Amino acid sequence: METKNEIKNKLFLGVLVIFLILFAFSLGYFLGKAGSNGCVVQEIFMDPAKSELVNKRYFNIIGTVSQIAGRTLTLSAQNETMDIFIEETAIIKTFLSEQGEPLSEGPREVAFENIKIGDKVSVFVEERENKELKGTSVFIHFVPPAE
Repeated sequence: METKNEIKNKLFLGVLVIFLILFAFSLGYFLGKAGSNGCVVQEIFMDPAKSELVNKRYFNIIGTVSQIAGRTLTLSAQNETMDIFIEETAIIKTFLSEQGEPLSEGPREVAFENIKIGDKVSVFVEERENKELKGTSVFIHFVPPAE
């Protein structure tokens, strides 16, 4: 049977451990908010869509080419279509050889004219202030034939 002093000592040690843990968490939180000179760093949250610093957004759009009109690709995926103008300066790469076989050494650069209806592509798109989508790079993917 434990004596009253042993119970008091265990209780004191338990309270001390809890206090030290809380102190360590508090100190860690404060130090995480402090800069290298000890000043508290204020966190700034902003909506990029409302910022005057951000004048464009970027996306990667993946789909199957269903139509080509000039330099505009119509991509289709899951009953949805989207028209994307591909810029003259866009980089276009394929994972296919000239014979249509998958490349083992990585993608090769090709001309816009190599894109065909039915190709599965990834288009890196820039959204301008006027909500216009401009394709800045296109990757033509290898899709193995269905068995």
